[in-house]
Amino acid sequence: MQLFTAPFTARALAISLLLAGACTSKQNEPAPASTMSWTVDNTTYQATTATAISRSSSIDLTGVATAGASSHAINLSVPAAVGTYSTTAPAPAYYYLAYNISAGPSSAIYSAANGGGNGTGTVTITAFSATDITGTFAFIGGTASGGPGKTITNGSFAIKR
Repeated sequence: MQLFTAPFTARALAISLLLAGACTSKQNEPAPASTMSWTVDNTTYQATTATAISRSSSIDLTGVATAGASSHAINLSVPAAVGTYSTTAPAPAYYYLAYNISAGPSSAIYSAANGGGNGTGTVTITAFSATDITGTFAFIGGTASGGPGKTITNGSFAIKR
């Protein structure tokens, strides 16, 4: 006694495969990675870690790249909205852009901030949502002592929040 015919079995198999595919979960798929990159002294750095931390009306973006025994980091603190933000803006706005280098026991910070600081620069946020923030940056970071600075160019970020 045959319970199913071949055409019925083939259709049932096709439907069960479609349903199984429709029920698969994407929770096991890795989330798209956050990225940040920049160029200093003709060397391009790609962050291995890029994060965004929301504050009350601003956002702090950080990217860290390692190169041998040294660590290179970018820190950007700007308003949490689409726009272009310059360190030449007057107070009470506060924008902070920094490039940090750590190599063993020594480190150096090159920064630009409005309302003080020895450098200038801009950050442009091109998209801002509850889940993503993207944009570009460039700045000349000065030192606290007024010594030679560093020029950071070709900065970009796409960070998942």
